[in-house]
Amino acid sequence: MSSHSTGSTSGPSRAVKVSLVPSMVKADALAGMVAVVVDQLRASTTICAALANGAKEVKPFLEPMQAMHAKARYREGTAILGGERMGRRIEGFDCGNSPAEFSRDKVSGKVVLFTTTNGTRVLYHAARAERVVVGCLANLDAMVEFLQHETRDVHIVCAGVRGELANEDVLAAGAIVSRLMMVVPEDQGAETRSVWRPDDGAMLALAFWRRASATPEDLLEAMRMSIGGRNLVSIRMGADVALCTRVSTLRVVPEFDRNSTSLRGARLPKDPPIEMIRLEELAGEDGAGDVSGDVSGDVSGVGGEAKPGA
Repeated sequence: MSSHSTGSTSGPSRAVKVSLVPSMVKADALAGMVAVVVDQLRASTTICAALANGAKEVKPFLEPMQAMHAKARYREGTAILGGERMGRRIEGFDCGNSPAEFSRDKVSGKVVLFTTTNGTRVLYHAARAERVVVGCLANLDAMVEFLQHETRDVHIVCAGVRGELANEDVLAAGAIVSRLMMVVPEDQGAETRSVWRPDDGAMLALAFWRRASATPEDLLEAMRMSIGGRNLVSIRMGADVALCTRVSTLRVVPEFDRNSTSLRGARLPKDPPIEMIRLEELAGEDGAGDVSGDVSGDVSGVGGEAKPGA
């Protein structure tokens, strides 16, 4: 868990910006901000699933060969390879880029060495931000909880597909903006204006989300019609579209550490104190309680730069 402290929802307003493709924001412009990297179909969702199901960490790589070389430095059985090219599992890898593949029995306690066509590259593009986290529909509630207790401006960076806009990422960005705009200072009434100041990109994403998410069926159809959705359907992985469209199924916010080039779950404001968690674990070991399950459960049945990690 990250040891960063968080602020309060009260205080000066904060900017929330959305870059519809990574090229819309220079890496240096993210300095001092919280960057939220969104690769809705599927890297963001898969990273969340891996960590929610007990992966020790996820280490992103730009190229498959880098990940394979890194695996050779781990003891047998302590790391797995995950990733895709053109949507399909890379030859020789343990998993592809489907959240369904990263079940608890496959990833718990292990390091996931991960590379994807778009998502892992955008993580490194955003690495100069003060904090870099991974967002998607699956961790929407957790992400909003995390961001509303932050004091910094927020910049959501959509991964896109090979530099082009991807509607699925814009939808997820719009969902985050929508929820943030509902947040008011905790010590003020419901009529108080939002503490967030959206830029034009955020307003575009918000409008798209509101239009496309009137019903769950509308949202799923919008996801299926996006470039990422169409690509998955074309390679007979359409089930992943529905899997990734489920909202707030995972209570985890992956945070990228520049020093270790790893993703681990950030500590959320409403998480119990670490000392309490340890006491519950001890109680479970003594048979007084069952705490073996992750708070988000196994999602295998319900549910895709600084230097590369090594």
